[in-house]
Amino acid sequence: MAAPDEELRLYLLQLVQALKFDDSEKYDDAASSSPNDDTVTSTSKNSDKRAPFLSLPKKEGSQSNKNDVSLLARFLIDRAASNLELANDFYWYLKVELKDVVYGAHYFTIFSAFEEKLRSAPIPNNYIMDSPLASEPSTPTFAWPDKIPNCIPRPESCANSDTSAPDSASQKSIAAFPPSLSPSMYDILEAQDRFVSGIMESQCSARDIKGRKEQKEARLRQLLASNGFDAIDEAPEGAVPLPSAPHVHVAGVLPATAFMFKSALYPAVVEFRVAENVESMEEEGTSSGHEPDKNTPVARHTRKVRKMVSDMSLSTNVSTYKVIFKTGDDLRQDQLVMQLVRLFDGLLKRVNLDLCLKPYTIIATSPDSGLVEFVSGSSPISQILANNTNSILAYFQKVAPHATAPHGVDPDVLQTYTRSLAGYCVITYILGIGDRHLDNIMLLASGHFFHIDFGFIFGRDPKGIQTPFRLTREMIDGMGGAGVGPEGPEYRQFASFATQAYNVLRKSAGLVLNLLRLTSEAGIEDLSHHPTKDADGVIASVEEKFRLDLSDEMAENYFQALIAESLGAFAPRVMEVFHQIAVARR
Repeated sequence: MAAPDEELRLYLLQLVQALKFDDSEKYDDAASSSPNDDTVTSTSKNSDKRAPFLSLPKKEGSQSNKNDVSLLARFLIDRAASNLELANDFYWYLKVELKDVVYGAHYFTIFSAFEEKLRSAPIPNNYIMDSPLASEPSTPTFAWPDKIPNCIPRPESCANSDTSAPDSASQKSIAAFPPSLSPSMYDILEAQDRFVSGIMESQCSARDIKGRKEQKEARLRQLLASNGFDAIDEAPEGAVPLPSAPHVHVAGVLPATAFMFKSALYPAVVEFRVAENVESMEEEGTSSGHEPDKNTPVARHTRKVRKMVSDMSLSTNVSTYKVIFKTGDDLRQDQLVMQLVRLFDGLLKRVNLDLCLKPYTIIATSPDSGLVEFVSGSSPISQILANNTNSILAYFQKVAPHATAPHGVDPDVLQTYTRSLAGYCVITYILGIGDRHLDNIMLLASGHFFHIDFGFIFGRDPKGIQTPFRLTREMIDGMGGAGVGPEGPEYRQFASFATQAYNVLRKSAGLVLNLLRLTSEAGIEDLSHHPTKDADGVIASVEEKFRLDLSDEMAENYFQALIAESLGAFAPRVMEVFHQIAVARR
């Protein structure tokens, strides 16, 4: 029986890596060959040859189709062509691999076969968006700079970005999709790639101008507005799926709300309008003097889309969706961590252990760029403590009050907090997540506790801290106030969730380790280029975390001891003080 599409998506990242081993003898001499401008692996910074969007250069006389690829590649292509979300992920995973010096040409062959298949694949029947296809060809509202190389921004292209205001002479207009033709799945992904790459180019241009953060933000908003990113007229149905969250279809950006983080790379937060939101449908019904019909196919689909966005995202607003655009930053490591969090979440739910993890979405669009979901309404633990008398419980009493409940907090919120705290203790231990200061540990008013920024994993830590995981007294007190201790019911419930989760995940250790083995050549920094061990050594250290030599009862006692060790650790508290001093001096 074939695996469901959702399960296939869960393992797709590793299956794409497995394509490297289809015909390994082809790559024996690849590393020593010199890539040039006529190959897909060219990375020359000085070349003036810029391939147009998706016109990836082909060697003379070559023809790529499904018959040129392996059985695994053919299987993935066929499955992706029948599911837009699967096609979205496969598309971007392949695009990243096109930059690989050794395997790039091989992935180009697969990508070409995939493109050919998608061009004959019709848009799925459930692809219903805000705007129907126009009966007349329309002029697109956004245009694309010539500087976008294959629609995958690179730091060098950003460094050379023209930061002057765009004009008609320097723009390359994109023809609207001909309404006389039936659009294909490839047309959707093509429009998506153009749209997202143009926003990335705008972020690069805004970042590179001289001036303070406010000036860069103003420039970004100007570029988004003047280049017409507030609409996607060239896309089939006027909307595209987001690369990082293909279940979310967007119809344009809100230029006025864009902002940037103050850092060396100035990542940008861009807010999108989610296509087909219920509010616009209801407004149309009200303005016409009639109650909106909530039983039409469009209305039913709208509710389904909104529920998907709500269920699959930590963000609470389903009429808009915010994404962080990062260029010059390798997100493949963060992407792997989030994939494993999603895997762990599924494994736990299979045994009815829901720890309210809800991982956020992330995707690398090249080896040094990508998109990350911006979780609206979340705050770092450091900020919550600073604003609430050093008490997480006081924060909950403010944002989720309940007059008659224990501790004066909505019981569902406290339960969500307890479960998600336990889950992330186990996950960050198994994956050896480092650099866990309180600015990259987040909390939502709903009680969802989660971690961000995975620049150090598999036992690496910039400060050399070796505690099992980050757990503070304040986090424990958040379950029921000061004084919650090992004998209290809140602490016992938290510890029970954590030890149960640890034992459940231990049973799937083989799956996790095999996924890491398949990822060993994926360019994951702390897996492929760990400073003290090779990939096999890193994977062996993860295996040790599972303690497969212990019985379930012994493993439960073992993890109980890890909780106590982490809670009593002194070094993280000292380093947190130094971290906050450093932040205050920026």
